[in-house]
Amino acid sequence: MTFFKYLDGEGLSFGILRELIETIADRTQNGDGCGELLDDPALAAVGVGPTHILRIRRAWRRYQYRAENPPQVSEKAAKTLKRGRLRFHLKRPDDPRLGDLAGLAEHSEGCDEIPAHRWYAADRGVRDGLLWIEVIPPEGGTDPLVDKIVLRSIAERSERRAIQTAADALYSLLSRPPISAAVAGAVSDGKRTWVQIIDGDSVELGFGDLDGLCTWLERREIGHVGVARISGRGSLSEIIQRLSKKGLSVEPVRAAGLMKQAKKLGGAIKPAAAAVCARRHQDPLTGYADLDADELGLGEYLDQVDARRLRGALDDVRQVAEWERRHGKTKAPVARGLGTSPMVKELADLRPGMQLAGTVANLTNFGAFVELGLSAQGLIHLSELAEKFIKHPSEVVQVGDRVRVRVLAVDLKKQRISLTLREDRDTSRRGPKNQRVEAIRDLDKLFKK
Repeated sequence: MTFFKYLDGEGLSFGILRELIETIADRTQNGDGCGELLDDPALAAVGVGPTHILRIRRAWRRYQYRAENPPQVSEKAAKTLKRGRLRFHLKRPDDPRLGDLAGLAEHSEGCDEIPAHRWYAADRGVRDGLLWIEVIPPEGGTDPLVDKIVLRSIAERSERRAIQTAADALYSLLSRPPISAAVAGAVSDGKRTWVQIIDGDSVELGFGDLDGLCTWLERREIGHVGVARISGRGSLSEIIQRLSKKGLSVEPVRAAGLMKQAKKLGGAIKPAAAAVCARRHQDPLTGYADLDADELGLGEYLDQVDARRLRGALDDVRQVAEWERRHGKTKAPVARGLGTSPMVKELADLRPGMQLAGTVANLTNFGAFVELGLSAQGLIHLSELAEKFIKHPSEVVQVGDRVRVRVLAVDLKKQRISLTLREDRDTSRRGPKNQRVEAIRDLDKLFKK
């Protein structure tokens, strides 16, 4: 099968001429980056843009894999993928390593319905020798070859979704326009706070010395601050609240890879971390430039996808973001800053029904994680992002969006916060259908980490 036919079968040819599709594939194979392709006059003339390039190149990597590992074809496997089911069995129900996987015991789900995050949770259980997966064809019977084909197909589909989710999250992060005003970074370990202005002064303060922090920043006319927790269990909520009241724009900065970048700067590690925090907040595109894209914590279970295809997809996103910056095609400036409720300083202060402000930190196939300035991020499950059915969180929110959320539930022991963007609903009347929906939702919560 030619690449064009494969792409067309995937619904990703976009009406582009076969010759141009093959040109993109050939140049990708020869090492050309996204910028070189986007600058190609022939491609630009027919309207080929960043979205087309990113999707076509991701599909090209999948095509390469299939060429090296041809998929087996079976009519029975095709029927099983469409109408069959999976059932999960625990090998040792009393194994102390099971944790949340215990909730999968005897769970059954359609082969065409299983979401990527649940597949990866089960797959990790298989790799760890904790469970096994039974494939149940619609017409009964067992066939090891069919099982192999079905499980491989589900794994490929899940990887495709996981990589796309990570790529979309990275694009949302890197495409944010830079801040032109003075920016400071502040990091805390729960005992001390280190602050660094880009190309400017620095200071070390006690974690609770918020008056001193505000005064220090005001004297230097700082309007924007990126904050991060580098160790300990201290909440950033009070820092965010106090600085926000002073009129500063304050946002939590992604902590993944922060200390690695700080070590590269040399000197004392925590002041260096504050400097990295400031640079990330001022301009994510340059602030994360010396860190591999797959080290940014862009989604769950990414350690289980093919590292080469993941890195290729994420590197493509970075190249596109750089190209758009060079050509003045960045997003319009976005409102920045994160306000928090003065009633909330720790997770224990949260109550169901509370309204909170937050920033979308990450997207997964099953929902959006929101930074609230607390010791744990909150999760808006896919079913709580909109009143209508959606297939992916990116239909509603993007990384970096500021959102107003409502607390559904808090699990202090597991450090989990369940949030919603939906309107408040009367939960006193629950019919059988609602009970089933909630049962499925509860099962999904077993795999949030």
